[in-house]
Amino acid sequence: MTNSDAVTGARLLADDIATALGYDVQTDDSAPAHLTEKADRAGGWISLRVPALDIEMGYGPAPAVTPDSVACQLATHIQDDILSRTSMIWPAYPGHDDQPLVPGDKGWYSESDPTVLVPYGHARSAQPRHRSRGCSPVVAGLLVRRTDRRQVW
Repeated sequence: MTNSDAVTGARLLADDIATALGYDVQTDDSAPAHLTEKADRAGGWISLRVPALDIEMGYGPAPAVTPDSVACQLATHIQDDILSRTSMIWPAYPGHDDQPLVPGDKGWYSESDPTVLVPYGHARSAQPRHRSRGCSPVVAGLLVRRTDRRQVW
């Protein structure tokens, strides 16, 4: 890995966040003072900040990683924070309710449809998370009907 590979990977993820959610995203390849020695041993440092959400994540990538690996590592650690702070499914897989795409070695993929792969830097959508309040009307209706019957089958 070169430092430019780490920066490229972080920028791919930053583009996904900025495009889908509209937030300013900053990348930085200088390690914080207290981690400079560790970053030098690791071969570099990369961090990503979303100031509006008060999210920051950084790490020292291994020497042989690719930009996609850097994006994956950062995305793995930041995706839940984005969900919890925005209540948005990101990146969204349109038509699949509350199931976001998940980070993988080559980009965002769908756990329910292995043929779906969106390269880092190309995830363009987010959608509001649906919050359930108890049983959904359909489930509640089924439960009522089943409890009214003597036989379930």
